[in-house]
Amino acid sequence: MNGDRNPEHAVGLLMGRKKDSAFLPCAHEVFRSSSSLKTEPTLHLGRQRVFVAAALLIVFCKSLVAAASVVSEESSASLSQESSASLSEVCVPLRAATVRLVCGTDFSSGVIVTGEGHILSVSHGLPKDLRSATVVFFDGVTADADILLRDPNADVAVLKLKSVAPARDLKPVSTGPFGQPVKGLNVIAAGYPGREKSGFSPVMRLGELLAAEATVLRSSCTLTAGDSGGPLIDLSGRLIGLHRQIGLGAESNHHIPIERIVEVIKPLLDLSDSSQRQPVINPGTSALPRQLPVVGDAVTKTCRQRTVEIFQGENQEGRVLGTLLNQEWVVTKLSELTPEVPVLCRFHDGSQSSCTIRKSTVALDMCLLKLEMPREGVAPLESTGTDETGLLYSPMVASTGTAGVLRFGLLTRVQHAEPVLVGKLGAVLEIDDVVKVVRVKDVAPNSTAGIARLQTGDQILAVNQQSIGRLDDVGAALNKRQPGDWLSIQFERDTTRQSAFARFQHDPGERFERTEFLDGRSGRVSERRSGFEDVFQHDAALRPNQCGGPLCDLSGRIIAINIARRARESTLAIPLNQVLTELQSEP
Repeated sequence: MNGDRNPEHAVGLLMGRKKDSAFLPCAHEVFRSSSSLKTEPTLHLGRQRVFVAAALLIVFCKSLVAAASVVSEESSASLSQESSASLSEVCVPLRAATVRLVCGTDFSSGVIVTGEGHILSVSHGLPKDLRSATVVFFDGVTADADILLRDPNADVAVLKLKSVAPARDLKPVSTGPFGQPVKGLNVIAAGYPGREKSGFSPVMRLGELLAAEATVLRSSCTLTAGDSGGPLIDLSGRLIGLHRQIGLGAESNHHIPIERIVEVIKPLLDLSDSSQRQPVINPGTSALPRQLPVVGDAVTKTCRQRTVEIFQGENQEGRVLGTLLNQEWVVTKLSELTPEVPVLCRFHDGSQSSCTIRKSTVALDMCLLKLEMPREGVAPLESTGTDETGLLYSPMVASTGTAGVLRFGLLTRVQHAEPVLVGKLGAVLEIDDVVKVVRVKDVAPNSTAGIARLQTGDQILAVNQQSIGRLDDVGAALNKRQPGDWLSIQFERDTTRQSAFARFQHDPGERFERTEFLDGRSGRVSERRSGFEDVFQHDAALRPNQCGGPLCDLSGRIIAINIARRARESTLAIPLNQVLTELQSEP
């Protein structure tokens, strides 16, 4: 579809060119700084695509547009249910077949391809001096595997499980018959981000092939460190490649084609042998455009009417999104709002209203705004009443603003607990033995203390309204916050009491740890992105200031509020039921 079509009548796939450079293998090496990364030659593989939804349709491929240029809400809902079921049928067995490989402090991914325990991965994820690796399944169970083949030229490796628990029934991925994939084919990628501890399930990403050549595939499935060696499959569940490297852009994701892999490993393991093949899940359907979801204009209408743009200051800076819960209340991301600065809400029709922060929940990084001018006729959002586990691997749509531009995603985790991170004050503190108070001895530049303009000799009186009399008091106050949260610091300088706000800064060392370095290469991630309990995770690519807006299913029902762009491959969202519970507790 041409990009100059009227967005009020159809969806355009906006095309743009962007030079790819500095591609990196995506195996995760723990505690190695970004300076140790080696770049690989630039690969130019054609256009990159940004998926934009408007008005009536969201699609992944041009064939879908040709098949259904206008879809009613009724047909959209029906097709959406079929698509959700189909994606789940593919993702559940893929989860069981995708494994993490652990070699000392190095993490990579792999995929089980035979019932005897053969695993395919990439060579660069396995240190050349090791002959075995630890295999971690999606449920956290571990097993040992021998490295049978390591081909650094083709970047292919084969392992075989030594033994597994008798109760575990291996579920290999479907393989063969093989053929050259075509550009535009819809695909799913799976793997284990290296920053995560073992025991989490693999992350799924839904996309399409942007380029397909004999030696390399490029997809829109956003990969990250630790994904190397993980599987790329089509919508029938058939393996078509392994993840190999990533580049600067979110769509610079490269994979080794399965035909190339089969050639390399044939002396050891013949995957072209039909006796080795596992049955495909949806035979013959991988190229059918109707496998993918279509979104009718119920979703666009909901997102436009419920999305709020929030501004602060005289110049209306600091825009972030919010979601209109009812006539009077808006929910948004707390840490994106600058403390003690007036807040203005603007709606899809151009009208606006001042508002006040009535309640904030630091644990959820969420705040409730009460409008001074209620929105007449807005029905209150109601509890979804849905078992969250039933939403797993469902397609979702995220709002990016009041213009109706949407981002498509796959719900890859429910009831997810995002681990905490440790922030740093960036100051050396000491106890004044004479008057028994906490004073600043030194301040690091660009630190939390530096942003708060603390100076040597300042006495710390309170942090977030918690009185400070000992060094332990400072630690106790900071431990209640995550990096990215705002801190309120009261201090005394030359007998004058002062106060300052500063965003709690991340550990400087963390920014050079490999996974965090790669996460920022495809755009900014949220400053507050950790320490969340019981949230959804999906793969829609949102900017940090696009958090706070609604996440909808394909029928137009709001199921969550986007709360953090966690990483290159993931966005977190608070289930709507949690948000409504917070609202109901407001007097």
